[in-house]
Amino acid sequence: MGMLARQFLDSLDLEADDRYFNDAGEMDFEQAEPLSVMLGREGMWFT
Repeated sequence: MGMLARQFLDSLDLEADDRYFNDAGEMDFEQAEPLSVMLGREGMWFT
């Protein structure tokens, strides 16, 4: 892994609502129904 990728992963902070995960920790995409993903300098937003 390159230095840039390592720096990116070190700065990555993902948050998700527990309501959209089952007991095994897998995301239920049908329940979550993300409509889009926006990526910017401040991070990613799912709407």
